[in-house]
Amino acid sequence: MNKGLRITKSEMKRPTKDMIDAARNVFVAKASESVIRDTVEAYQIDILGSLGYDGAEMLHPYDLTYTMKNADFLEYDKQCRINRDKAGLAVEDDGFCPLLVAETETSKAESHLSDVCCKFIYNDVTTQDLICSGMDVFKEFVKLQLDYLVKFI
Repeated sequence: MNKGLRITKSEMKRPTKDMIDAARNVFVAKASESVIRDTVEAYQIDILGSLGYDGAEMLHPYDLTYTMKNADFLEYDKQCRINRDKAGLAVEDDGFCPLLVAETETSKAESHLSDVCCKFIYNDVTTQDLICSGMDVFKEFVKLQLDYLVKFI
């Protein structure tokens, strides 16, 4: 048994309100990110195609932007802003990509869930400890917490 555990599995019958709220926020952030991703990646791929780039060259449309010629990037960025506005995707700063903002919000929600759950479950393990153990460890912890908490939402 892990010495750092604050509670045993048998004691963990009902999560705290903070845990449930944090899990709900992760699900909302992920859903929002998914909808935004579909919209943004569709217009990014269209724009890249119109500029002569092949969508098959990239994992994500914005992966290619770092290797573009400056003139191509300026046109790509201009067209992304136009399409973002047409899609009604509001951002805090005109230079922000709504997909990157949504990914950041999901990441923040996952970190908050981890913080809340670590405080409840462990004496001496933090979100930072999980992340330092590897993002795969952190992501698995978040997934396990979501799998457990979904039935309480």
